[in-house]
Amino acid sequence: MSDDDLKNIPADVISLSLDSEKITDKGISNLPFLYCIKSLNLESTQITNESIKVICKFTTLEKLWLNHASKKGEYEFNDLTDLTDLNFVSLAGTGESIEIDHLSGNLGSIRT
Repeated sequence: MSDDDLKNIPADVISLSLDSEKITDKGISNLPFLYCIKSLNLESTQITNESIKVICKFTTLEKLWLNHASKKGEYEFNDLTDLTDLNFVSLAGTGESIEIDHLSGNLGSIRT
């Protein structure tokens, strides 16, 4: 799957796994508004904080995997607190520390 392919993802998709695909911020910005998405796996992709800003618009999101995502700079998680249904985030291999206490109120599980 490529960045350009993501514009063809149905807007009503419930679960989307892009694990190990060559996806970048361009691809994430190509996604339609995923108004039903519950689970999003971006493990081992090439996203940056720009993609986090897009993901924060998916208000039904419950589970998010960012394991081993190659990124530049630090992720900014503040906007994720607006995702009131989000109860699981996996950050293994991202180099992020557990300095994400502002998320812990919503999340049942944070994996680092």
